[in-house]
Formats: sequence, C-alpha cells, structure tokens
Amino acid sequence: MSRRVLVVYNQKSGSSVSSKELRSYFVEAGFEVVSMISVSSSLRSRIEREVDKNPKMTVAAVGGDGMISAVAGILSGSDTPLIPIPGGTLNNFSKDLGVLQNIQEAIKRAAIAPIQRIDTAEINGTIFLNNSSIGLYPLSLRTRKVAQQKVGKWPAALYGIARAFVRLRLYDIEVNGAHLQTPFLFVGNNDYGFDQVSSGFGRRGQLDGGTLSVYVIKGTTHWAVVRTLAAALFGRLREESSFLQYHVTNLHITSHRNRNVTVSHDGEFDSHAMPLTYRILPKSLRVIAPRDK
Repeated sequence: MSRRVLVVYNQKSGSSVSSKELRSYFVEAGFEVVSMISVSSSLRSRIEREVDKNPKMTVAAVGGDGMISAVAGILSGSDTPLIPIPGGTLNNFSKDLGVLQNIQEAIKRAAIAPIQRIDTAEINGTIFLNNSSIGLYPLSLRTRKVAQQKVGKWPAALYGIARAFVRLRLYDIEVNGAHLQTPFLFVGNNDYGFDQVSSGFGRRGQLDGGTLSVYVIKGTTHWAVVRTLAAALFGRLREESSFLQYHVTNLHITSHRNRNVTVSHDGEFDSHAMPLTYRILPKSLRVIAPRDK
C-alpha cells in the first residue's frame, strides 16, 4: 500500500529541482501525492487543513534546515510523520539524521523507511530541530540579511561576522545557578560534541537523547572570543577555561540589561522578550528517515 503524502517545498532553497520534478520523484517511489504546497506565511493553516482531511497522511518537507524546522514545528507533538528531504545549502538536520543527500535517492528510500521518534527543542514556544543561539551568531545573521541584497550571500556573511565581532555585545545570563557575562551562548537539541576531538566534531550522534547541550564563552573581551575559537580549530576546547558546557533538560535565561534579544534558531532569527526559556521535548516528532547505510 502506497503512502499518501503532502509535499511542502521551498522554491527559493538551494535545490534547483522544480515542483514538477519533485512530484515525479515521489510518484516513481510509490507515493500517492495528495497535494503540493510551497512555503508561505499561511503554511501552518494549509498543512493543518490538509492533515485534517487526510489524518493518515505523511508530510514531506523538501528544503533547508529553516524550512524543515518550520514544518516540524507544526507537526511536533502530533501523530503525523515528517519526511525530511534535504533541499537546502547545508542540510545539517538531515545529515545528523543520516539521510542520503541526493533528493531523488532520499525520496526512494523514504518509501520503505520505518518511522522513528526524535526529540525537538523549543525556545519560548518556538520549535527548533538543530540549535539556537544568542550573541555573535544571530547578530551576524541580522547584519547579513541587510547586506546580502547589495553584495551577495557569502560576502554579506563575512561582513556580518566581522561587524558582530567588532561591536561585541555582552549578555548577563544565569545557567544552572551560575551568573556570568557572555558574548555567545549556543543551545543544541542533543549533544553536539564540540569538545570532542574526532571526525564527529560539531555533529550529533543521536537525536533522541532527551537533553539540551549548552555551550558558553565565559568572557567579556574580544580576546576571550578569539582564544576560544582558536581552541576549537585546534581541538583544544577541553583545555580552554573560557569555554563552558552544560547538559540540561531545560534552561532559563534572564538578563538585567536586555529586555529583548535577537535569537537564532535553525538558521533563522527573530526577537524574543526576556526571559528566555529553553526546553527539550523528548521524542515529540515522528520522522520517516531514509538513512544512508
């Protein structure tokens, strides 16, 4: 019996595959394509409407991390399975999940792949699959978005990083009872292994461990940031005193200095009012993962 599928795709993602080609890939793999919808501001209502009409349907998201995360945020906590198909530039989530990175082959394997449950995480109610951050990274994203139209994607990215570094902004936070100032805080859905000197550096070995990994640069100067980044490049983070890590199920961040803060999550960013509350949501998402054996 073929699986009924709603295909959600991003026309602006890194993939050059057209909607017509996508449909043919799913049909050839044995899926019954109920509908195909492109990403829009009304994505949630459109997906929920289709799922209400076809409660046993699966939802395939073809795009980058941000787009797949948006669809996962709609499906998290429900019985509707998600098929994540890599169609973006980096595709970190699908890589960590073990999905083959060729779109057509990933769709073929999804037709026979089992359903598994994985964790999602949330910040102030916003679901994310990979990670969230405050400080240097989201500030660089905000600058890049403004500059990208003028100079292109990668030059804008470099400019954003440089500007965020020069205009270093500090945040007063509390983590597990410890008070500190930091220019950078990273929260991952499960363990990213940033302190591991191995080929798995910065990748997750599992997505159902039920934990948040929290990484902080403890320091108030540019030199503290440079020193920590250098330690990361040379695999010496364990020896770096300014690099702190925690593994928790929830995290509450307060700040006396900032009422609102720019927060990144899965490559996107927006503004959140303090305090920030992170939570891990164990095995809250059903996924059909066409794994690369």
